[in-house]
Amino acid sequence: MTPQEAKAKAERYQMWVEEDGLKEAIASIKQAYINGFVNSEITDTQGRENVYIALKIVDKIEGYIQNVIGGGKIAQKTLDQIEKEELKKRRFKII
Repeated sequence: MTPQEAKAKAERYQMWVEEDGLKEAIASIKQAYINGFVNSEITDTQGRENVYIALKIVDKIEGYIQNVIGGGKIAQKTLDQIEKEELKKRRFKII
């Protein structure tokens, strides 16, 4: 994936998280699982294990999204550095 593609993907994910409500959806899902765990019967070991696994899956999805967004920030720095180097090259060619 090129830095431009990584940056564009990160921007889409960032918009998805912040503007399209994914952040609230993830928080709501996590809270529902936590409530399910808290309200479960003490003898419902399988149910509690399932809730634990579901919470871990949601955490992994959230982590993946954050990694994509972080990768976009790194890609932006790379693009900025490339642009800076190109500007230096143009300056030296003029002189």
